[in-house]
Amino acid sequence: MKFNSIFIYLCLIFYSASSFSQNSNLHVATNVDSIQFYQLEKIKQEVENLKSENQVKPIIKILPSFAGVLTALVAVVGVIISFFKYIKEKRIELEQKKDETKLRLVTKFDSIINNLCAASNSVRAGAAVSLLTFLRPEYKNFHKQIYLILLANLKTELSNNINSLMLKTFEEAGRLKFKEFRNPIKDKFPEENSLELDLTRMNMYRLDFNGMKGLSNVDFSFSKLQHANLVDCIFIRSKGFKTDFSYARLSRSNLLEGRFNESNFEGVQFHESNLISAKLKHTNLKNAEFQKAYLQDAILDGADIRGAKFEQADLNNAFFRKIKYNDADLLSIIRSKNWEKANFSEETKMKLLQLASKKWS
Repeated sequence: MKFNSIFIYLCLIFYSASSFSQNSNLHVATNVDSIQFYQLEKIKQEVENLKSENQVKPIIKILPSFAGVLTALVAVVGVIISFFKYIKEKRIELEQKKDETKLRLVTKFDSIINNLCAASNSVRAGAAVSLLTFLRPEYKNFHKQIYLILLANLKTELSNNINSLMLKTFEEAGRLKFKEFRNPIKDKFPEENSLELDLTRMNMYRLDFNGMKGLSNVDFSFSKLQHANLVDCIFIRSKGFKTDFSYARLSRSNLLEGRFNESNFEGVQFHESNLISAKLKHTNLKNAEFQKAYLQDAILDGADIRGAKFEQADLNNAFFRKIKYNDADLLSIIRSKNWEKANFSEETKMKLLQLASKKWS
């Protein structure tokens, strides 16, 4: 009995030892696997860290070499910003100076205009001369105003000296006005490129508009243009009722369809001028010179032609009814072209025919 108990005890001890050995081995194996997994993960983490370091290190390595470039770039940007700031300040400064200059000019111009109305003739004369300064190209904004101011002043009674000075400035202003208006492409067609001017009731003694082309419908009515220089001008369809053109020069001018009834043309030069279809009724044409002029269809009814010259002028269908003349003046008419086709009163016509017959007999 005792022996059996000992045997059973020994078997239990052996079984327990076997179980403990197996459990130990399993636990050891499990611990070994955990360590290996941990080490593997650690290795992977280190590999990832190495990759990250390899990507960052090249950038870090090249940064020192770009430090100088970055510094220069920052400096350039700073210079550019400073430059534009300087340009902006200069532009503002220039605009301020421009505004100040403009203000001074306006003040000076206003002073000159006020002086035109001064009581002293010397002050007015100085103002008239000073206006010429403002007709320079850089003062273009003042040109129209100067023209209108002089236009108004020349309609008033002025002393001869002041009128002469203002007229010279007006001539320049008028030429500038025409020059700004003119289209050079249409120079050959002045009727399509014309400027209308109101020059009524003006005192323009010795006006010089020589060569002014492209003017039409200019109104000279009641104006005084004695001894004016209007050579080579184009005044198509212009008018001048009771205008004084005495002793003016209008040679080679185009006065086509002009209306100048009751005007004074005494001593005027119309050499080679175009007076086709012009109306010159009851005009003073004493000693006027029409040599080689074109007077086709012109109406000179009631005109005073005493002393006028018509040699080689074309009088085709012109009207000379009720004219005032001396018999000697008819000799000039028969020396013109197409005088036989002109319209005269019966008495005048008979005298012309008689003179012509004597000439050829």
